[in-house]
Amino acid sequence: GTGLGKTMGYLLPYAYVANAQQKLVIATTTTVLQSQLFAQTQKLADLLDRPINAVIIKSPHHYLDLTQFQHSLQLPAGDRLTAVLQMKLLVWLSATTTGDLDELHLTTYRAPLFGQVAHAGAKAVGPYAEYDFYQRLQTQIKAASIVITNHAYLARHPELAEAQPFLVVDEAQHCADNVALAHAHALDLAKLRIHLQHLARLVNRPEHHNLMQVFADSKMQTYQLQSLATAVAASIATIEAVLIKFGKMLQDPKPGFMAQSLSVEQAQSVEAELRAWLPKLSRQLDAVAGVCSQLQQQYLSHQDHFGVS
Repeated sequence: GTGLGKTMGYLLPYAYVANAQQKLVIATTTTVLQSQLFAQTQKLADLLDRPINAVIIKSPHHYLDLTQFQHSLQLPAGDRLTAVLQMKLLVWLSATTTGDLDELHLTTYRAPLFGQVAHAGAKAVGPYAEYDFYQRLQTQIKAASIVITNHAYLARHPELAEAQPFLVVDEAQHCADNVALAHAHALDLAKLRIHLQHLARLVNRPEHHNLMQVFADSKMQTYQLQSLATAVAASIATIEAVLIKFGKMLQDPKPGFMAQSLSVEQAQSVEAELRAWLPKLSRQLDAVAGVCSQLQQQYLSHQDHFGVS
């Protein structure tokens, strides 16, 4: 049950035996629970009147890349949301010691800026290498006696178990599913179709301001937009063909799993057909992305022409 003191029940004895050489690694389900577990270690340290060197580790994208953030500040002014988020990050940088973006407590991290400034996990170089949050975290892990992570991170980083640490799997009933999802690759065709349909409306939406009107005085951009519309239509047609064929099979409320049980022969047949259309869809989406990139460069290079200052 909740609130029975299970966490303290295992933290207390491990606090006396875990050290930097033989750590206690705790894996739980979510990053929120990681923070709660860390708070429990600090509460225990107060009760014992002795320090407990605990550290939280998450996937690199949870941490800010200082070099990429500086680069984002040097780009031409973006939309208002990007500017507001950049200001939030600048203020937050004056206080954070971890660089963990979760400290911002935002309702969503889907803004394009976070895709630009999130850490990729590579070793930092340049003027900010000494202050790189993720690299400093690796140093802290070496000195820690307790490492708090999540099931997905542990599944992707087996090196955490190489030194034969004490291991506690919290919320173990969710571990198998979380590990499976950590190694799965998902493609939500229905959502992809919605985004493509929105893009198609932006290109040539009747009776509304659209991209064809914005670039009307440029034959090159008009041709590119026509190519974009063709590529988008082809992508949508491919997705709809797949959804019609496999719709019932793929409509599963649990991500990462098929909605129906298949025999070996059926699974092999499905795999063969999916392998046939995936490269086709990939080429179509590459064409869409290529034209979008060209139009974006044209727009950024001639913002004064489009009334942007």
